[in-house]
Amino acid sequence: MDSEHKEFKKLRRDRFGVKMISASFLLIGGMLFATFLMAYLDPDATIKVNDVPTTSPKAKLQAVIFSSFFVLIGIAGLLTPKRLLNRMLIARASLMPSTGENLLQKQYRLMSDHPVPFCSFFAIFMLIAIGGDFLEKITDGESISSVIPEFLFVLGFGTAFFYFGFKFMAWMMLKMGGHSLRGDQRDT
Repeated sequence: MDSEHKEFKKLRRDRFGVKMISASFLLIGGMLFATFLMAYLDPDATIKVNDVPTTSPKAKLQAVIFSSFFVLIGIAGLLTPKRLLNRMLIARASLMPSTGENLLQKQYRLMSDHPVPFCSFFAIFMLIAIGGDFLEKITDGESISSVIPEFLFVLGFGTAFFYFGFKFMAWMMLKMGGHSLRGDQRDT
């Protein structure tokens, strides 16, 4: 009975942590969103892009869209029902290390055994990062058929770079710590 009480207490604490992180995303993202929205609505306002002041409405719109993601993440985290949050936290706990496997070993194994979710995450990140540049090329008059091959190449190369880069970093950190790639045995 006492261990059940500890588990519920830990679950409650983790739920509170998620809500606090979500509130932070909402607060900071809201400030960024409001600032960039005001800059977007004012045609004379300047923002810095790569340390170059610009009044370009496209750059301002990209800043508004980027900062809105933080607001959306915060709202989603705060409005997540308790039941769904409990399920997610219990699923996360089942992925955490147990019986002799440290977190890096778990990460390396998950990336090796299930590459699709990781590659999907990196592909979405790359879409957000480079999508605006390619939309700008299309709106500037370039044909879609000339932009799509370059876009797909950059998307694929960037996704592979991030995936194998993170996998290499996990492998390097494991080797530097003297751990093997699987299990709890240490290399000597």
